[in-house]
Amino acid sequence: MIYSQNWYAFYNSIHIETKKNVTIRFSATIKTENLVSNSQAALWIRIENKNAEIGYFDNMSNRPITSSEWTKISLSGNIDENFNYIFFGGLCNNYGNFHFKDFRLEVESNNGEFYNIDLNNLNYNLLENNANGWKQGIGSEPSKLIEEYSILAYKENKSLDSCLLISGREYPEPTDYSSRIYLLIRSLEKVSKKMIRNVQNSSIEELDFIPNLNINSIGNILIHITSVEFYYQRLTFENRLLDEKESRQWFSAIKMDENCRKQFKNYSIEYYLNEYRKVRKHTLDLFKSKEDTWLDLIPSNSQEDNYSCWLHVMEHQSYHLGQIVQLFKIKK
Repeated sequence: MIYSQNWYAFYNSIHIETKKNVTIRFSATIKTENLVSNSQAALWIRIENKNAEIGYFDNMSNRPITSSEWTKISLSGNIDENFNYIFFGGLCNNYGNFHFKDFRLEVESNNGEFYNIDLNNLNYNLLENNANGWKQGIGSEPSKLIEEYSILAYKENKSLDSCLLISGREYPEPTDYSSRIYLLIRSLEKVSKKMIRNVQNSSIEELDFIPNLNINSIGNILIHITSVEFYYQRLTFENRLLDEKESRQWFSAIKMDENCRKQFKNYSIEYYLNEYRKVRKHTLDLFKSKEDTWLDLIPSNSQEDNYSCWLHVMEHQSYHLGQIVQLFKIKK
């Protein structure tokens, strides 16, 4: 399943046997580019003891990296015979380009010198398939695919060592759209992300919950939001109403009638978000072919212009998001 969030973390972990108190150091070099407001990069380290307590934690919250120049960072903590695992990695908050390289994990030896632990530095592709080694996340839950972030391993200046680039983007590329349409897209996507982040961890029980016969379930609301957007695609971009096949597929969801309640039960959140994302992706692709003047045209089956129609799609989704939030509160 694909998740939505405004931060990206990756990690590795290792267990080391020791019978005395020794120092462990984790370091890397970081730089950033094209940061939006409040964006930053950092390293992080978490030392867990055998009793499951946190022995040490540092995520550079008071000294994040925003520089466009390569900056070497080093974090250190102590481990002893109670040590179990160390988790360590990088952190990207908000959006922009975040570069990492030269990861090193060093452990103090009996003679006080430090030796390196192999971190499999070249295999950043492991972040994509969550194999052994580097993984997405912080090690406290299964790794996830995050839709706002992409990963690229690259060589810098013909170096043998790889650099890791994590690119975070909240909205589609502005160059893909004309100016007014892009502002509309940003507003549509802002509401969309709020909805996805509110529901993406929902259980089937939560999605099917109906407090009384006059209220629809969250699952019904999600498929309704998807169906209404599909309808407005046809109304505005194709200047027509739904055909017979499309009506059979979407009519009950648009109306949120009894058939909708019967049909959309026992589906996972992954199903609902996959259906929604397919429709939304098509919406974003369709907008790429239009100029700003198209927003002022009135479809033949509407009394409102295209701009007003898509404002309605956004307001409609926002309204139902409020219902979803209230249903979660009632369910608790």
